[in-house]
Formats: sequence, C-alpha cells, structure tokens
Amino acid sequence: MESLLTSLEPLIVLLRARGYTVIGPTECEGAIVLAELTNAHDLPHGWGVETGPGTYRLRRRSDQAAFGHSAGPQAWKRLLHPPREALFSAERTDDGMRFVEPETAVARYAFLGVRPCDLRAIAVQDRVLGVGSTYAARRRELFLIAVNCTEPSATCFCVSAGGGPNAETGYDIALTELTDSDRPRYVAVGGSDAGRSILAALPQSPAEQHVIDAAHDAVAAAAGRMGRALPEVDLRAMLANTLEAGRWDDVASRCLACGNCTMACPRDIQITKAIGELKMVSITGRLD
Repeated sequence: MESLLTSLEPLIVLLRARGYTVIGPTECEGAIVLAELTNAHDLPHGWGVETGPGTYRLRRRSDQAAFGHSAGPQAWKRLLHPPREALFSAERTDDGMRFVEPETAVARYAFLGVRPCDLRAIAVQDRVLGVGSTYAARRRELFLIAVNCTEPSATCFCVSAGGGPNAETGYDIALTELTDSDRPRYVAVGGSDAGRSILAALPQSPAEQHVIDAAHDAVAAAAGRMGRALPEVDLRAMLANTLEAGRWDDVASRCLACGNCTMACPRDIQITKAIGELKMVSITGRLD
C-alpha cells in the first residue's frame, strides 16, 4: 500500500537513530556525488544535470526536487566493495611469519536514492561477490531506499536493456518524487519487512488514488524519454562470439593499467600491458 511522505527528514533521522550511516546524493563542487547525509538539507534540492558525450554539468531546476537528476559520476559499488581494503597484517616472529586478519566492524549503510539501474547492478554483484566475503557481510546490513526515475538523462538507456525507470525488486523502500506543489512529496511503498517497519514509524498519510496515478504517470513518461537505446541484437551472444576481435586490441592499446575498470564491472579483468592484450575472465567462469 502506498503512503505519502511530505518530507524525508524524519526518514533520515530515524535511520540514523537505528544505527545506519545514511549515504545519498548531494551537490559538491559542480557534481552530484554520494556522501553521508546528516539531514534532508544535504540532498541536492533544485539541481538537475545535463549530460552528453564527454559532458556533465549541473543546472538549476525550476523546482526543489531532491532527485530531479540522473545518476551521478559515482557508483554505490565503492561502498559495498571498496577498491582498497586491508586483508591481513604480517609480522616476523622467532617462529617465522605471523598473519593477523583485521578486526573491522561491518558498516551499517542505508543507501538513499538508489536508481532502478543501480538495483540491477547490485543484484549482479550479489551473484558474483555475495558468497562468503566481506561484501556479503556488508550486504546483509544494507538498507536500500530506491527512487523511481522521472528525469532520465541524454545518456540513459535502461528500457532497451530490459529494465526501466521503475524499481521492481531488491529494495526495502521505493519512493517516487512528485514536484507538482511548492515542496516535493514522495509516494512510498515498502518492499521488505524492514522497509515496512521503517515506514510505519514515519509521519505519513495514505496516498490518494490521483496522487498514485500521478506518480505512475511520471515514471511511465520517463520510460519514453530515454536518451539512448542499445541495438536490437543479442548482445550476450555477440560478445561471446567476438572475444578475439581486433576491437579489443584497439581498446587495450589505450589502457593505462590503472585498474579502475574492475570497479565498474562485476567480471575479473586481467590486463597484460606488455603485449597489449586485454582479457576478460568471468569470476564465475561464465559470460553471464
């Protein structure tokens, strides 16, 4: 059942009171970045973005929408699967070497503002990284608040990838932002017992049918305004059949061996700079 929230401040306050570190979008130095939120004022109210090939800049909106922008230049993955992490420490002893695993507390994150495309990416990470790892420990503590997209960018293409601007599964709470009044309002629905428990503790009112319809219409309209589309071919089969294509040599010739691609892809990417060969090997041993 949908509820109507007139402010996100009680949600952030409640999550922090229950021990969560709330992470969400905020404006910083000309970009929408992910950072810790202490209150609703930290959200990028009134900011939208313009994107294009090699282009990203903020623009002022005519309203105070907190999520009136497309996904920013950062990904949630760096919090669930940090690029740098201490695995062990070692010290020399009289008997040889002594290895000690660090005693690190698992962070309790609440992600606010996760887009449906992000939910799909996290689901892929769950399949690849989610067994017997520190990722799995972080994932168990994670509280996900999705936001349905109403403002796709010029580079968005989720519909042609089999997704869409509407969150379907994988969230604890899903929000749809409405900007048809002086202040943004949020149609909220619980997706888990934990999410419904949080919603029940918030100031809210039942969403009237015309408000629910307006939220659905805004998301449906976004599906028709995608800036890009993938070609209508079997991309999985095409990639599987072109592993030796010369295009990969061209890509590898520009590689700096920085390793950042491993944080953008759920596969294990092995780069051999000496011979200009780029190999992609799935951790699961499969292309899917």
